[in-house]
Amino acid sequence: MKYRIELVEGNDKEFNFPELGCSVELEEGQDLGDATLKDLASHAFGEALNGIRRSKKKIPMPDGTGNASVPLPIQIKIHLWNWMVENRYRATDIAERLNISRQQTARIMNFRHPTDIKTLIAICDALGAEIEVSVKTKAQ
Repeated sequence: MKYRIELVEGNDKEFNFPELGCSVELEEGQDLGDATLKDLASHAFGEALNGIRRSKKKIPMPDGTGNASVPLPIQIKIHLWNWMVENRYRATDIAERLNISRQQTARIMNFRHPTDIKTLIAICDALGAEIEVSVKTKAQ
């Protein structure tokens, strides 16, 4: 899974995500230390996904022209979130079914927070969903 990420010309802290229909400008006050451009883009991508999540809408899938690979746990979170929206599940349903706090659930569903695949599998199991993974030959 690859999404298009574009650096906005003249602003090295603003990123455009055409497939998501939004852009994110990182604030000056955010402590990103000695982050590389890739780190900044990753941070902005997580912010963009969280913005869509907060609006309780499905996250648009990439159109195949992307230039930035999405790590597997984030891919799973995107598919899980979209499945939850389609099936009208809420984060509180996860908390109740896994007997965890709403704060833990919010952290798990945060696209900037690392979540291990075991946790994502447990959420899918609790909600009656399953994860499918495929492997294919890279396009040349």
